[in-house]
Amino acid sequence: MSATSSRFASECLQAHNEKRKLHGVPKLKLNSELCVLAENWALNLIKGDKLAHSKHEYKGNPLGENIAGKTSTGAVTEYTGSEVVEQWYSEIKDYDFKGHTSGLKTGHFSQVVWKDSKEMGVGMATKGGKCIVVANYTPAGNYIGMYQDNVFPLASGQSVGSKVKALFKGKADKQGSDSSSSDDEAKSSHRDCKATPTKSYGTRTVTTTKTITKPDGSVEVITEEKVEKIENPSFNNNDSGKSVPYKPKQSASAFEKDALEAHNKWRAKHRVGKLKLNSELCKTAQKWAEHLASISTLKHSTNKFKGQPLGENVASKWGSAGADYTGEEVTKQWYDEEPTYDYSGRSNAGSAGHFSQVVWKGSEELGIGKAGDSKGRVFVVANYYPAGNYIGSFADNVFRP
Repeated sequence: MSATSSRFASECLQAHNEKRKLHGVPKLKLNSELCVLAENWALNLIKGDKLAHSKHEYKGNPLGENIAGKTSTGAVTEYTGSEVVEQWYSEIKDYDFKGHTSGLKTGHFSQVVWKDSKEMGVGMATKGGKCIVVANYTPAGNYIGMYQDNVFPLASGQSVGSKVKALFKGKADKQGSDSSSSDDEAKSSHRDCKATPTKSYGTRTVTTTKTITKPDGSVEVITEEKVEKIENPSFNNNDSGKSVPYKPKQSASAFEKDALEAHNKWRAKHRVGKLKLNSELCKTAQKWAEHLASISTLKHSTNKFKGQPLGENVASKWGSAGADYTGEEVTKQWYDEEPTYDYSGRSNAGSAGHFSQVVWKGSEELGIGKAGDSKGRVFVVANYYPAGNYIGSFADNVFRP
């Protein structure tokens, strides 16, 4: 199994920076520690004959990661630095610059040109007729809610080049599909190669509260966090070295009113009653949001109201130039899980716990709070009473629109 040459690493860095220049973002620097991590993972993948993401971190924070694979029926055909970056960058043809969202189809591209990423490492491994390349980035890119501030259209006067132009016009095979190349019957694959960190880091989470009825008829209420997509993360610092004081878009009262109206708009769509704003719940939510901002960590409280556990939705956003939510924006973020909700099973929230709590029929009161810090992070906490997301109660509380 061959290892990465310094020439390949330099070529890959240069190719990244050429693409980043097209979008008006700063150059990356090569980090030798990240190169070691990337090469070790490439060797692990080639040995296991698979394409999968690592869970590597750097200085306590998740790494962005791009992976590419190539197979050949003949001798090993290695990537050049330009080729592998061109493969990732070619996804630009599917990127939605108007909506500023990404996904499996364009995550490699968006990580290549992600403005806030500053360093990268790259590793390559070959075996038989296979070649795998891994690139790591820090700070990681592809954070939900941050695409607009990090992925820009081509700068004025810049062109994507003839190869990518051909892709836009449908005159060339897609890089990363399993189509044969024209020279050596090589095949490239992006299968299972998300460019995002493996955890949904610093985005959103949910508390699932369930009721268990015991054989003797007694009821036990248990609060769990099984559907969390992040596990107590720490957030990246603003590497610019400058403080970015939190500047809310709305006053506290306007934010509360906006969030309440947004909740009730979605609840009406699902044919359930309106929530009412509860000042005590707002104080509870605000206190927890301020606590999260003080520790720079997203996690759930164990707060109760009238002796009962509270339903709770939590969200966070980070940006090097500061970040904030309006009440409408954060509620929509939670509601946007609706397409993944299983109306037929309804045994639990699955990955749509935020959504189901927003439209939970049995919830009657809402409290919401928001707090930010000096490094561009904002935290939102919403509390609901009575709590939603009780196992066995979904069919009676979550209805189709």
